[in-house]
This record gives sequence, C-alpha cells and structure tokens, in this order.
Amino acid sequence: MNNKLPSPSLLANTCSDMISPYFWLNKLDSIDKTIISQSHIKRLNKLTLDRSLINNIFDQHSSIINTSNDIICKYYSSLTESKYYQKNGNIITEDWIKNLLEINNWYDSPQLFITNRLANERLLPTDDMIMETPDDYEFDLLQNNALDYGTLCMVTAESKDKKWLFQINQSSAGWIKKEYIAPIHNADYQSNKSLIIVSEAYSSLFRDPQCTEFAMVVRMGTKLYFQGQNSIAYTIYNPISPERPYYVLKKDVSKGFLKCTYRNIFEQAFKFMHTPYGWGDSNGFIDCSKFIQLLYSVFGISMPRNGASQGNTGLELFGNETMLGKENKEAFLMANSIAGLSFFRFKGHIMLFIGMHNNKAYCLHCLYKYYDKNNVKYIVNRMIVSDLSLGEGSNIGSFLQRISQANCLLF
Repeated sequence: MNNKLPSPSLLANTCSDMISPYFWLNKLDSIDKTIISQSHIKRLNKLTLDRSLINNIFDQHSSIINTSNDIICKYYSSLTESKYYQKNGNIITEDWIKNLLEINNWYDSPQLFITNRLANERLLPTDDMIMETPDDYEFDLLQNNALDYGTLCMVTAESKDKKWLFQINQSSAGWIKKEYIAPIHNADYQSNKSLIIVSEAYSSLFRDPQCTEFAMVVRMGTKLYFQGQNSIAYTIYNPISPERPYYVLKKDVSKGFLKCTYRNIFEQAFKFMHTPYGWGDSNGFIDCSKFIQLLYSVFGISMPRNGASQGNTGLELFGNETMLGKENKEAFLMANSIAGLSFFRFKGHIMLFIGMHNNKAYCLHCLYKYYDKNNVKYIVNRMIVSDLSLGEGSNIGSFLQRISQANCLLF
C-alpha cells in the first residue's frame, strides 16, 4: 500500500457548506457587535510584549546586538544537534554551518531598515535547503518566516559574502537578502499619515495610478500609508523612494484597522480557504501559525510568529495540567472557547476554533498532513475546515487527543 496519499477534497464529517463563513456565523448572535475593543487590543498587545512573545525593536535598541548574537548561537545549536540533509542528499556538517556564520561585520549599533518587498527570512545566510530527510522538499528547515513589504527591522550584522543582513523585527529574527531590505532614517511617516490595511488574503501594489503595472504582492495585514487617491486606487507612500509612490486598489484594503466583530473575523479568516500550505511562508504561502498572525493583524492585534508562542497569548483555557478524558476534553473545549477568538494547539500545529456542529468542535487551519488508522499519511497541503477526529486510530492519536493548549484572546 502507498504510505502517502492525497487527502480527499472533503474530509470526514465535513460538507461543502462549511467552507462559507456564514455557515458558522449563522450559529452566532450579534455578529456585527464589537467583541474586542481597541482599548482591550492595546492591553492584549502590551501583555504579549510583557511576556516577551513579540519584540519592541525600538525599546530594545541598546541590547539588540547581544540579543542578535544569542539568537544566532541558538540557531547554530538547533541545526547541529540532529542529522539534516541538503537537497543533493549530503548530510549537513558543522563546518558548513560555521563557514556560513563567519560574520564579516557586526554593526557598532543597530540600524533601522525596512523591507522593500515580500522577503524570506532564513536561519542561515543561504538559499540552500536543509531537510530532516533527503526528500522532504516541502519543509526547508532554514525557512523561518517571510516579512511583508514595509516591515521595520533592526539590522545588526552582515554576512561574510556581504549578500545577507541579520535583523530583528517585531515577531522574528533571521537573515534577509540585502536586495530585499533598505535603510531608513526614521519611521515618523507612520504617525503623520493615515493607515491603510490590506484586507484581502493576497493583493497587489502597482506602479501606476490605473493599477496596470504590477509591482509586488502584499498579504493580509500589510500596513500601508495614505498619500492620495483616485476613483479606483489609493496612492501609497513609499518610504524608501518618496518620489515613486505605489498604488493599491481600494477594494482590497481598509482605511485603518477593521472593527473586531464576528462577521469581520470570519469573513477575513475564510479568505484564506484553500490557500496552499507553506512552511515558514515558503513560496509566499502560509503555515498554520502565519494564518493566525495575518488574520488578527487586520484588527491591530500583534501576534507572535510561531505556534508555541501563540499558545501563550491571551487567556489560557486549557493546558497540559488539565486532565480530561477524550469526551470530557471536547466538551470542555466547546464550553469554554469563543468561536473566532480561541485557538487550539499541539506540538507542531495550531488551529482556529470556529464553532460547533452536531456536538463536535470544528477548526479552520492550514494543514500539511494527517495519518489515518492504518498510519497512512494523507497530504492535505492547504487551508481546511475539519473537526478534531483527524488522525483517530493512528499511532500518534487524533487531533483532539493531541491538543495540549487552548487559549482565547478575550479575557
């Protein structure tokens, strides 16, 4: 029997209606009422920062060089503690890693930079892949994140070949190609220009007011700054070259953060339906934790980048110490979770709780694979709706059995 198969289009216990946000909104009351106020969001963001789950790159300015060195050492340790493979099948050696990390230039003080396009962030200054097995091409372990256009970073070091810069941003840290990042003297424009937020899963910036000359892709939550408008587009301030603005279609953006209502949360979340899975934002796609981060960013909520940190955000509903049997566990999660504001996590995966149907909990999540009762691997590789029975009977257990954390952003 083939031990790796494509998953069915519709997973068990789902139907085609479930891919609509309104299937789930129909189960909720007062869907246009604000459920998280801006004052609550400010408190939530402060709590996330106080827990060191995100970075304030300006307040940490004085210590950021030492922090960068610590992070680089951590990456080195994580990449040398196990056997990993290159694309050609060769085993990664410590010498190969050390050679890449012979940093040519540590900056005397951090320098403010800004990304000029969607930019891959790597654990090492190289485009080469590292995999757990020689054929695991979907999981390049050096791919840490992708930073959207306009992300502010503090750059602290330059690679030996002068092609990469090491930077720390609000939610992650790593190496970015020098061509995708540019120095900027200050970020004052952010306080004196009106904020525009990309509200589509994927949109485009253009070089001309008629929006015919494509410049780049931008994703949900990307912050843009208003400079003017015509009948179809907003003129967007370009902090790198102010004399060359960009343009974005009005239909793809919101003026300011969206109100945090059930309708807005579900409509925004389901815009990612069927989006391909991309580990660490590989190829510009998203993984499970990036979905959570991008979704909440349109409301002004600053989420950490990885699932482990997201599992420590907001109010804990359920943890490893919560001892419950299978049936009691699902009942507990359904009774204590808020649809659209709660998320369930186990090691390596995080899911957005979207509600109940036929007395089962359902989630929206970007999933690569699951195993059936015969331990056959099914490749999903996209955003899906499912209940928590995936993996039932397999050696590693169902998603319900594996859930170790549940959190809620409303507290």
